[in-house]
Amino acid sequence: MKDIYRKNIGSLLLLMLAVFPVLYLHHQYFDLVEAKSIALRYSLLFCSIAISIYVLLSDTKKEKRNKLNALEISLLLFSLSSLLTTVLSHCFRESFFGTEGWGIGSFAFLMLSCIVIFTSHQKISHVWICRGISIFNIFIFLLVIFDSMGMDLFGLHGNMLNEQRFDYVSTIGNINWLVGYLSLLLPVLISCYIKEKDPLYKSLHFICTSLGLFSLVLCNSDSAFAGIGLVLMVAIPLLIRKNTYYREFSLLLIVLSLELLLISSLPAFHEKLLSYDGFFALAVNNRFLFFILCSLGMTGFIFDPQIKQMNKAWKIGFVLFAELCLAGLAGFFLKDLISSIQTYNYYWGNNRLNLWHTTLFAFKNYLIPEKQWFGIGLEQQADWYGYLNCELNTVFKTTHSEPLQILFTMGYQGMLFYLLVIASFVWTFIKQVKTNGNLCYSLSLIMYFGQSLFNSCNPVNFAVFVIVVSLLNNELHAHSE
Repeated sequence: MKDIYRKNIGSLLLLMLAVFPVLYLHHQYFDLVEAKSIALRYSLLFCSIAISIYVLLSDTKKEKRNKLNALEISLLLFSLSSLLTTVLSHCFRESFFGTEGWGIGSFAFLMLSCIVIFTSHQKISHVWICRGISIFNIFIFLLVIFDSMGMDLFGLHGNMLNEQRFDYVSTIGNINWLVGYLSLLLPVLISCYIKEKDPLYKSLHFICTSLGLFSLVLCNSDSAFAGIGLVLMVAIPLLIRKNTYYREFSLLLIVLSLELLLISSLPAFHEKLLSYDGFFALAVNNRFLFFILCSLGMTGFIFDPQIKQMNKAWKIGFVLFAELCLAGLAGFFLKDLISSIQTYNYYWGNNRLNLWHTTLFAFKNYLIPEKQWFGIGLEQQADWYGYLNCELNTVFKTTHSEPLQILFTMGYQGMLFYLLVIASFVWTFIKQVKTNGNLCYSLSLIMYFGQSLFNSCNPVNFAVFVIVVSLLNNELHAHSE
């Protein structure tokens, strides 16, 4: 029993983090943030106890220890900087557990580095963890689809106003939370689908990936395009370079195009479709986009052998064309943002621009130099928004931009270590590309960092973030041995 515990503890902890924070709810959706924060806290406490028991049962003299890599060191330094911020804040307990916001306090960051370092020397079955995550999320994504059709199967929306029904989906929560959740999972699910050897599990991965893409189209949050655009700019050249899996990706393109057609055609999605705005409204209502995606998918699926034998110059040309299209879309997006700033239209992005302007104004004009360096304390920004009495029209507990929130709550020193984490990840990714390593976990983090420019971290996504970083780090150590 002792040996079984020691051999499987890493995998069990990651699977628990994948399931419990996502499923845990109480009082339906009446206190969603509190419920998810409690679930994350209990999950991390359970992890800390399980790791402590493992250390007590282990023979430390015989145990082989891996050296800390750049990613682990940067995460550890960032966690310690969050603890320093908490010690210097006026609300130690609230900052430590993040009880005044979305529950991402210094305790969560400390456990992130602890779990990542702990799982680095564990023998983790990536295949079985991904299979478990895929099977579990078929249920989660089906709930997203049913909720978008106005079918509340388990009465989860019983305490919500009618106009809020499409803003909260499945057991995950807000549609912005769903964006971060999908950003972390979709690249992993796609990789599992194209690389799985077992026909049964390959089919399950395909079903889960298809439902995940359907959920992405249904989320109706433009922040998703930041993550999609960034990961595509990185992934398209790598796909051409590897010269493989064209048929699998083409099939997913066909599925995505059909899902767009279903949403715009089926009466069951009509009410949901009325709530669409921004880029999502343009994507779903544009039949030309359906035609392009379907044509590309059919071409790749039918002419897969010919594409693999295609001249390198043609492939480079396709990559450049795709990158220019993505750059053009990014330019259109930035033009809209800059125009809003110039005309003082701070309601851009559902009040995001107003929120960011308020945050930067408070940081520059209201914080003493000590607070500018060490921050106001994690998850303490809600009181400031109320104090400044800005015209936000609603109660905000987060900044809805992860980098900006870190700057405000952790100061310059927190932002410095956050950038160190990003730099260490970029260095790790470049190293993976050169050694032809498995890039699915890195692509998940790239997609997540893209959307995090417009969203803040939440308990559900933080748990999945821990899983993805742990799996990435575990694989890095496995290949270095």
